[in-house]
Amino acid sequence: MQGAFLQDISENQDKFLFTTDNNAFAGNNNIYYLNDNTLDSLVLTQGCYYARFTQSENEIIYHKPTLGQGSLDKIYSYSFDSDTTRLLADSVSRFANWYGIMSPQKDSFAYFKPNFDGSYGLFVVDIQSGQETFLTAIQMIVDPWDPNHSVWATDNYIYLTNSDSSGAQLYKIHSSDTEIPLEQLTEEVEYLRLLGSNNSHLDKLILTSFSESDYMSDFWVYELETGHLSYIDSIQGEYPTTQTWSSDNSKVAIGSQLSWLESYTGIQVYDFSDNK
Repeated sequence: MQGAFLQDISENQDKFLFTTDNNAFAGNNNIYYLNDNTLDSLVLTQGCYYARFTQSENEIIYHKPTLGQGSLDKIYSYSFDSDTTRLLADSVSRFANWYGIMSPQKDSFAYFKPNFDGSYGLFVVDIQSGQETFLTAIQMIVDPWDPNHSVWATDNYIYLTNSDSSGAQLYKIHSSDTEIPLEQLTEEVEYLRLLGSNNSHLDKLILTSFSESDYMSDFWVYELETGHLSYIDSIQGEYPTTQTWSSDNSKVAIGSQLSWLESYTGIQVYDFSDNK
């Protein structure tokens, strides 16, 4: 099948979710499900993106765009057992939730909702019950050409880069304790971008900043336990987008685009055990 884009893999790696077209907003893509070498099309909606397995793996969540309204997307769940869908969130800001924010246990997700004052409310939804919890409102700039990324780590914090007129820095917010305020974690570098990831059991995060060289970015690592930010190297691509880690967190693969008008780079792998 041509033009297939992998969305998620189950924990035991026997089930796969993917779409056949990356442009969900044209309304011509669909979610496909591969299990035991059997391919099924899930006719859920015209146009969908960010499909993920939940904790049960007999259920998925997916985002449905609203044509021409990037702040009115919706998030649904779909059950394979009952062949039913449920609305879990609406008025979702597409460009603040481009890659979704799933909990490590895959039993909850977080999303940003735009407010009239220019801030974005951060909410957490329990997938099973549908219960929604408001965490905080964050003043930030959301760029449709450079969507925000967030990572929900096993320490129960959601890590995100918050952009304003002076640059972008890494922050964290607790995923359930609303008494703990939003905390800024970096300030040494003027502009840092957190790369998107479907990994959850991480002890470090990859961030990038612009390099002086053409089609290059500076490569930084933030240690979750120590809070230490380290410069590692320069990597090819002005717009690194994704970080994918090995099971022991010793290697990371980085996907990048040379620039908005250029092609994607090859996958770049950094081995922390060999520092190369």
